[in-house]
Amino acid sequence: MATNPYSYGSLGQRWTVGEPTSKSLLDVSRVKADANRWALEQLIVDPDDTANFVLTAPGLNIDSNTLYVDSAYNTVGFRLSNPNDYAFDGTPNWVASGGAGPASVIIVSGTTSTGYLAFADGTTGTDRYSGNIQYNHGTNTMSFRTNGGVEAMTINSAQDLAVDGDTLYIDASADRVGINEASPQTDLHIKNASTNSVSRIETTHTSSYAQLQLVNQSGNYWYQTLVQSDNSYRLYNGSDRLIVASSGNMGLSVTPSATMHSNNSAYLELPNNVFRWSRSTGSFQSSNFYYNTSDSGVFAANGYGLMHSHRTTLRLLWPSHR
Repeated sequence: MATNPYSYGSLGQRWTVGEPTSKSLLDVSRVKADANRWALEQLIVDPDDTANFVLTAPGLNIDSNTLYVDSAYNTVGFRLSNPNDYAFDGTPNWVASGGAGPASVIIVSGTTSTGYLAFADGTTGTDRYSGNIQYNHGTNTMSFRTNGGVEAMTINSAQDLAVDGDTLYIDASADRVGINEASPQTDLHIKNASTNSVSRIETTHTSSYAQLQLVNQSGNYWYQTLVQSDNSYRLYNGSDRLIVASSGNMGLSVTPSATMHSNNSAYLELPNNVFRWSRSTGSFQSSNFYYNTSDSGVFAANGYGLMHSHRTTLRLLWPSHR
């Protein structure tokens, strides 16, 4: 045992409790005094030569930065001595470090209780938890709340995601998405109980298209396209197969110049062999249409013929008169 466990020096020197030559239980350095007070610039409690507790300007260091209080910036660091260096939006209140490994902050609650991480801007009412994240251990549900605790988003124990009730709902087990539908029956299920249900694909780029692409397992595809330049609707799978102009005219593989316009070299056939027209040969077959022979001289000379069935008139343009 040390014969003199206490030693001290003059003001501005060192006071120790323990054995000054080997191990100190209390080491007070740079003691200063004035007429009204005593002050010390550094306090070290060091029972095992590891500087477990160091109180020095500008803060407190416990167990080699396990807890570090920087009084100059009013910040606290866990496992680091420079918490203020991580400031990005004002001075941080506390910073946790994992060093070169992962870092974690753990909130422990009972098996049927709820753990909270709250964001407050006051000391009364909902100001104490204006925004908060909750984990309910009873239902294994995590929720995100805003504006005084209003639930904005929830993830349940099955990993289903609900935003604003069922405004957006993801059924994780079925890999389906619902909009205003909490039990989606298809990959994308959109429901509106009060007005027409509308899906919208929009582009604001002046030379782009608004498109919906359909692709099968083999990679074959179709585009449904709204063309910006002429406001036409088109079906495309390598070339335009159907074009509906803004006027309502419809073209098959061609930009329409009439109500219905075909540019195919095959034929147009109506059900039950009602009418069949071949563009390549300029011929037709019909069981229910008849040709108006009284017009033959006039219309044949002009390059087209008329066929009538009850009140329906079909005008045929020969290829040379298209």
